[in-house]
Amino acid sequence: MKTARLLVAAALLLVRPALAGENYSDIWWNPLESGWGVTIADHETNIFGVLYTYRTDNKPVWYTIPGGTFTQGRRLFTGDVYSTRGPSYTNPVFDSNLVTATKVGNASFDFTPSGLAPGIALFSYTINGVSQTKQIQRQAFGSATPNWGFDHTDLWFNSSESGWGLALAQHGNNIFGVWYTYDTDGSPLWFVLPGGAFAGTTSFSGDLYRTTGPYFGNASFNPSLVVATKAGSATISFDAATAATWKVGGQDACPGFGADFITTIGSQNTPRLVCRQAFGNLAPSPTAGSCTGTYSITLTLPFCPAGNQTFGSHGNFTTSGVNYSSPGNFSGTLTVTGVPDILSVVSGCAPSATSTTETIAYPGAMDLSSIGHADFAIAGLTVHSSFSVGSSTVLGTLTASASGVQVLSGQFSCTY
Repeated sequence: MKTARLLVAAALLLVRPALAGENYSDIWWNPLESGWGVTIADHETNIFGVLYTYRTDNKPVWYTIPGGTFTQGRRLFTGDVYSTRGPSYTNPVFDSNLVTATKVGNASFDFTPSGLAPGIALFSYTINGVSQTKQIQRQAFGSATPNWGFDHTDLWFNSSESGWGLALAQHGNNIFGVWYTYDTDGSPLWFVLPGGAFAGTTSFSGDLYRTTGPYFGNASFNPSLVVATKAGSATISFDAATAATWKVGGQDACPGFGADFITTIGSQNTPRLVCRQAFGNLAPSPTAGSCTGTYSITLTLPFCPAGNQTFGSHGNFTTSGVNYSSPGNFSGTLTVTGVPDILSVVSGCAPSATSTTETIAYPGAMDLSSIGHADFAIAGLTVHSSFSVGSSTVLGTLTASASGVQVLSGQFSCTY
């Protein structure tokens, strides 16, 4: 099944349509113009983009694309561009009332432009009268591709300090981050965190750099003019318990999962709370799929006239409407064959010579660790299934009780 999907995907790439299932969250750049870039947070129905580049005096500047519209099946995205000013990152308290945003243009992304190789997108913009179109691609680093909704790739901010943010792209064992904030004169300023190292699974640290470079309005971008200077260091703690200690008005400052963002620049060590920014879909949308496999069970029936009797049964099953790759609740359907009809007779119990096929509701839930459960009613019993999800298979156990006594046990496996 997986091989067939890959072959279809390869054929689709040859004709360059928009791939509705692809998520564009990442750090994007042009490898021939190293020094500027775009971060994209793709929440399926909307995008928040940030362009990091340079002013006429070669100082860093950033512009936001805080939303827009998808067309042509998520191939094209267009939105307005804003320039923002605000209080300095050196202030002990960030006052969002001092933030001002001004519309300065518009921008668009074509994620599958015809005539270009797969993975190359076109980024077009008009900003303060400067119009350009650039080829961009995902920046390669780390041990894996980003996996929005399952890793730390996203746009992070603090709702009580709206105006600055932290864009993270996680590629397996490494993170590329950009902190966009304001200089001492209120002008836009960005620091780059171009990698680092994890300490355990919840803490990431790396050096912060400040860069200067050629004006984005030049006819061509000369990467040799980019100068990066180490400015300090940063640590991001994704420990939910630590982040939960931040309170606003006695309430948790993050409505969902938060992180501590601690920067050290010069002698100033500043902890900040960041939360995933809410817009569009907050998590990947479930995709209905199917999983087909086999099961085997043992029934121990206490109601038989001759006392407890044990029977074995096995058969095939299919679940549909369940996305085993996405956490959250699901409401699927289970079709199972080989369900025995147990007949009670004078001398005892015995399975009938025939079995039935049942189609029943299959509600359950998946967590972030690819562990799930579901409960369903069949043959007069409420059966509990627990399972773990691998790259293409689901393995699980089945149990059921009657009057406080376990009467069913078994296992199952399927391929999705």
